[in-house]
Amino acid sequence: MSAKSGLMYVSSPPPEALKLAKQLSEIDLTNIDEVRDILRQIAELTSRGSGNRVVLGPFEAPKGIFIQEALDNGGIFWDTGDELWATIEVTLKKAGIDMFEANDQFVRVQIARGVERFDVVRGNVDNILENFNSGASELWEKISYTRKEVLDLATLPNIPYQRFGNSWIRTD
Repeated sequence: MSAKSGLMYVSSPPPEALKLAKQLSEIDLTNIDEVRDILRQIAELTSRGSGNRVVLGPFEAPKGIFIQEALDNGGIFWDTGDELWATIEVTLKKAGIDMFEANDQFVRVQIARGVERFDVVRGNVDNILENFNSGASELWEKISYTRKEVLDLATLPNIPYQRFGNSWIRTD
């Protein structure tokens, strides 16, 4: 529930997204283009909120802080709901595909939509990038999704955004 507006948000996947997750479980998962297409469609269906900025952040305690920020101050966020997330995760894990592929599709959908900015809450982008670039190796599977989203935005080629602090602002 938004502390500012009183709006209540209920996390529940759209039926179309659940159908796509079932379809994902039935395709040849070695066809990464088809996998990404289905994940893109799911990302489109599960992009929530409003406004012209994307809010990224951790899902852990307080649960969904990025959702709360988007509800309180306007913003788009990605929320599949627990059931859909678990279904996708099981399918992708069986094929050895990193679940972050789904998060990546959300980021790419928002870039394609032309959102004005991406804001990271509950994290320091400078620290994330410095720690990653320090050479200390970490297992990709152990890196949080928020950190992966930051690294994704920092390394995607030819995106029309420039980073300022904890935000990527559209520059074209």
